[in-house]
Amino acid sequence: MKDNAQGQMPSYSHTFDIDHTTNADQIIIVARFYEAYGSNGGSDGWEQPVTPPVLRLDNGKMDINMIDIFSANCTNIGGYTYKPYQYGQQGGGYDQHAQYFGAKVFASQYRNSKSLTVSGTFQWAGYFSVVLYYYNASTETFLSQTEIIDKKMVSSPLPNPYIKGNPSIFSYPDPSVITSKIEQSKIELPSFNSNKGTTLHVESGKESQASDHKINLYKPDKVSSETRMLEGVVPPGCSIDYLITDEKNPPTQEVLVLRIKLPDVFIENNNPPKTFEDFECRYLSVSLNTPDSTSNPNYQDPVLYFWTVTSHMLYNHVHDGYAYVFFAPTSFVQEQLDDPQQRTPPVYTWGNIKGYLLGPPKSAIVIRYRDPNPEWEGSPERLPCYATPEECMANPVEAPMLGEYRPEIFGGSLENFHSGTIGPINSEGER
Repeated sequence: MKDNAQGQMPSYSHTFDIDHTTNADQIIIVARFYEAYGSNGGSDGWEQPVTPPVLRLDNGKMDINMIDIFSANCTNIGGYTYKPYQYGQQGGGYDQHAQYFGAKVFASQYRNSKSLTVSGTFQWAGYFSVVLYYYNASTETFLSQTEIIDKKMVSSPLPNPYIKGNPSIFSYPDPSVITSKIEQSKIELPSFNSNKGTTLHVESGKESQASDHKINLYKPDKVSSETRMLEGVVPPGCSIDYLITDEKNPPTQEVLVLRIKLPDVFIENNNPPKTFEDFECRYLSVSLNTPDSTSNPNYQDPVLYFWTVTSHMLYNHVHDGYAYVFFAPTSFVQEQLDDPQQRTPPVYTWGNIKGYLLGPPKSAIVIRYRDPNPEWEGSPERLPCYATPEECMANPVEAPMLGEYRPEIFGGSLENFHSGTIGPINSEGER
């Protein structure tokens, strides 16, 4: 990509007021960078490290380094169990194409502080956020959270590159060649992959797989959104950043087909805009989660090295306005691989349709939406916010909710798949 701007990437900063009214004994700070573009915008751009923020209590009383919780390059996944990169698909799960950094500050350290400032240099990434989670370790409870996203941060000395009309991040040289990554070290964070307090939680209790082979999707309820490490929690208390299948009753069909009409996104191809615009949804991804083998010996360690498809990838294979993701048995997926440790899912041709092929979702399918425009018909913000998991499970996302942007998932046998029909979807692209 050629540069058309002078100087370096703008810097960002934001100051959080510390909430001393909670019963927290620590604050967990998590920075998330989605869809790192890399120096050349290639298919492995997401693997190139970004530089995490610097944290300061009371603007200098104490500096705090953020460490690599999960990324394509991490050798240890944060939490009480340290596992390599491919374990990021387990438990609560990470977006494979995101980079997560974490830190925590104990109450004894921030008791006399009024604020915590986050600062750094904007990166070549589609979306960036920082969330403060107030946590009580003795009860293993998340009490509250506060979040800032890139477009709301203070930018200096040039305009914020995530605001409409301003030069975007791609108007500036890749900052990865200017800044350096903080060295990784271990930190005891609550496990991001455990089933307690961190997963996208939907309690079972009602049938989540209809007789027409449809797999239901749900918006996280208020209880789950407020007590787990989610993003995008807005009044009256539900996250608007996710749709998820029932993790307690994962799909049992051999093959699943997900069909989705894509929104207008920031990084749609390898020529992203150099002037920032309004987008229907800044970033979208589809991920599968598998159970945590560390805490449950009945589940095997991960075999496949990929579990996420991004909107950038989905735009490579659109049929009549829709993109498709296939989920199939591990053995079938392995037959399609050139390299057993490849990190990009294979593209599978199903009749007239091409789509990325993932393994079986043994826990849940998670669709992540980042910065969805509230005016966009497909935004999860337009869905009701239910107070409890029980209410949530009784009210899956159904037509006419989200209009033509409502994702659909149907399941069937491998034999059905080979014959060209899964539920009401066929390999000719008809519905």
